[in-house]
Amino acid sequence: MPQEPPWKLCRRLAAETLDRIRTDRRRASVLVARMLEIIERHLLDPDFRVQDLRRLSGLPDPNLSTRFAEELGLPPRDYIIQCRMEIGGHMLTADDHKVWEIGLEVGYSSSNTFGTAFTKWSGKSPTAFRDEAQAAAAGSPSPPPPPELVSREELGRACDGDLPAAEAGVVLAQLEELQDQIRSHYHDPVPRVPREQWVERAMEEQLWEWIRILPREEQEAAVASQARAFHTPAFFERLCIESIIAGPDDDIRGMELALLALVAMEHLIERLGKQPMTLNLFARAHAVAGHAVRRSGYLDQASEYFGVASRTIGLAGDDAHPVVIMELCLYQSLLHLERDELDHAVLLAESGMEICQALVRKLKQQMGDVSEPA
Repeated sequence: MPQEPPWKLCRRLAAETLDRIRTDRRRASVLVARMLEIIERHLLDPDFRVQDLRRLSGLPDPNLSTRFAEELGLPPRDYIIQCRMEIGGHMLTADDHKVWEIGLEVGYSSSNTFGTAFTKWSGKSPTAFRDEAQAAAAGSPSPPPPPELVSREELGRACDGDLPAAEAGVVLAQLEELQDQIRSHYHDPVPRVPREQWVERAMEEQLWEWIRILPREEQEAAVASQARAFHTPAFFERLCIESIIAGPDDDIRGMELALLALVAMEHLIERLGKQPMTLNLFARAHAVAGHAVRRSGYLDQASEYFGVASRTIGLAGDDAHPVVIMELCLYQSLLHLERDELDHAVLLAESGMEICQALVRKLKQQMGDVSEPA
């Protein structure tokens, strides 16, 4: 797998620090919460300075810094440095990007400035910090799946109704969300959908429950190791859905999940090769990633993902799925809207809505055909 770009790595690893800033906001007074909101938004901006806080907050209180330190234990400048250094430390141990690249991503215009700040914060130079961390972590494997995961074979037998009642009960108890559906198949051994889809849907359910609680730095390795076991897009679809439904206050988490979906997608393509289905899924993966990146404010990177999605749809030709095209149109429309390119935004939104309306008409026709007497 190619090395993760510095900006992408930074946004993924910044999630924990940004979560803590949000937690501090919820506990802070109104004035300090406003300052934390600005810090969260501009934390990784190299042009952001502490003196910008007063201007951006619009708060006249001359004692803002003192009040900030009283509530959070650090003055604003030290709070910002600590947040940036945490992210920089995660980046140093997660990959081999150059120190100056990491410094730029966490808000420093030169490697010397970043190196001085990091050494003061950690007691070690960035290079020494990385060397020690990598030496300590050498040979660490991907986190093993928990032993209680139900095997593919057990899930298949449960769906087919071939497990003894007691054994089936154990399987179903570990898959609470799907247990009613699987139980109905246990009593009716003729599934309404292909058996493989049921098995893999149950697999993704239990794997998601495990992966979602792993530390963020372990999630990508876990997805990479487990996605190889899937024969259908079930696991990829789960990550896409979780990315899309991530709340507006958790855009970084949504972006992180979209990038995990891309990892799962790569392994599915390795297994199935390039065919119409995987081309459509590949396009959708990049459309969702672009949407998540855009929500986090990285418009140029979002445009790159959308470009990959558009080119992949072109490769699919007549096999390009209208839902994928519609989704891409609507996501691109939002990007143009943020850039104040209103003509492009309207054109793409109208194209997406036309596809949506055509799909609705087709579904209504099919429903009418089914309901009409023979």
